[in-house]
Amino acid sequence: MTHQTALTYPDALIRQILADVKTIAMVGTSANYNRPSYFVMKYLIEKGYRVIPVNPTQAGNTILGETVYASLADVPEPIDMVDIFRGSEAAGGVVDEALAVAADKGIKVVWMQLSVRNDAAAARAEAAGLTVIMDRCPKIEYGRLGGELGWYGVNSGVISSRAKRAPGHGEGAAGKTDYGFSTRAIHAGAAPDPTTGARATPIFQTTSYVFDDVDQAASRFNLHNFGHVYARLSNPTVCVLEERIANLEGGRAACCAASGHAAQFLTFFTLLEPGDEFLAARNLYGGSITQFGLSFKKLGWTCHFVDPTDPENFRRALTENCKAIFLEVLANPGGIVVDVERVAEIAREAGIPLIVDNTMATPALCRPIEWGADIVTHSTTKFLSGHGNALGGAIVESGRFDWAASGKFPSLAKPEPAYHGLTFYETFGDFAFTTKARAVALRDFGPTLSPQNAFLTLMGIETLPLRMRQHVANAQSVAEYLAGHPKVAWVSHAGLPDSPYRALAEKYLPGGPGAVFTCGLKGGFEAGVKVVEGVNVFSHLANIGDTRSLILHPASTTHRQLTDEQRAAAGAGDDVLRLSIGLEDAADLIADLDQALDGV
Repeated sequence: MTHQTALTYPDALIRQILADVKTIAMVGTSANYNRPSYFVMKYLIEKGYRVIPVNPTQAGNTILGETVYASLADVPEPIDMVDIFRGSEAAGGVVDEALAVAADKGIKVVWMQLSVRNDAAAARAEAAGLTVIMDRCPKIEYGRLGGELGWYGVNSGVISSRAKRAPGHGEGAAGKTDYGFSTRAIHAGAAPDPTTGARATPIFQTTSYVFDDVDQAASRFNLHNFGHVYARLSNPTVCVLEERIANLEGGRAACCAASGHAAQFLTFFTLLEPGDEFLAARNLYGGSITQFGLSFKKLGWTCHFVDPTDPENFRRALTENCKAIFLEVLANPGGIVVDVERVAEIAREAGIPLIVDNTMATPALCRPIEWGADIVTHSTTKFLSGHGNALGGAIVESGRFDWAASGKFPSLAKPEPAYHGLTFYETFGDFAFTTKARAVALRDFGPTLSPQNAFLTLMGIETLPLRMRQHVANAQSVAEYLAGHPKVAWVSHAGLPDSPYRALAEKYLPGGPGAVFTCGLKGGFEAGVKVVEGVNVFSHLANIGDTRSLILHPASTTHRQLTDEQRAAAGAGDDVLRLSIGLEDAADLIADLDQALDGV
């Protein structure tokens, strides 16, 4: 597929078009209620637009009460905008037809739908004084600017301390759009409650939502319109969290789940069919190794584990049925930093997505999508929530992967039986993956994030930039102390001068290599047990990313189910301690470890 520069349009331009346009001629409108052109037309009519269908095969019939015309020239009244539901090549002819009647009909805008792009035709239209929008859907853009798209976890890009307003219903957000990370960590996805004016995001503790009528209910169940159906699929509090995480990662959309493991399951269920395979770095959280290597095998999915220290190992391990590559940019527990950009190139050449678990780094330290990742996953339980009080997981899609190009992903590029043949990639474009994960996997398996946990995670994210700076500074101090201790054999922390991952950390983690690392004790297994049982400030528990400092002996806990060889490969041998450094005074943490090591 020929590479084309990504299209960007200012929100102010889109808003102005949708506010000024009143009459739309929709070329290629289908009479099939389950085709995107039909329900886009219906949506726009409901929003107050006059939509005139144009389709020579339906000429003389009516669609949604409007007479269908064979051509733009046959439309007997003025037209503000031509909306093209034709393929990219055919769009050229439609544009020429629009130019031929533009003066007579008053056409001001040519709009090409999702996946429809014809640069030459656009240049002709712009030369004639028309405004052109390509590879966008007016329904989606209207919903995005008006706040409806947040119900699908889509990153609207809108930051405002005022309630979101649809085009034509007020000015909406204005001014600056390139907000900094700290500002977005507080504001992205959120707005004052339109009913009460409440500034903090409310906890919507409900199971279900009232429909205005049967038609609205049917449209939502069919995914034809935006809106909540049932809390297993979406919840207003959770949707704010989804948009915030998508925004911070630089992604198009997100879907949250009850845990990080649930997010991984939803991701692979959306990607894979029985008999499919994927590659994963062997340096992963122990629970992920078990999930991928054992539990997934029962579903007919095969994972091949790869040493990620040499990116070419992924290329060598590729198979005909391989559908994805999975890695942790900052591995738990070993502190290994993976060369994401090189692995992304290998995945792109193979026509498969790169999935990156960014739990350990968080978007405060690394944004894998900027380095070529297609999907990012999180255990939000860890640093995003940050206080050890709320389980959760998230999937973020970049919106850049072409799910139809290779034929390898029928679940996204072919009709979906569960929705009467609707095709997710055709209908939802750059947020098709998370929509499919929500509408099928989350619906059918039900690992839903609770609104209470979403609220707690939102509160945690508001302080994420501040916390990560302190986490990183404390971890560096503790790692340097341990590196000089006579009872410590080695320390795996990418911020130390002798770390083999220091150069990669400087590239991918310029704000510091996180706050979780490992060290090896000269006394082996027994020494590890004595230290975790001897600390007073550190908490001995199976978690990371807390405000409190945590310590664990992986060989006896998180990686206990693995073989000796798997533990060693994952960086969790018998002598290993995993430390998650919190926000206490570094001097107190060092003193606590010092007295515990004295007992070894």
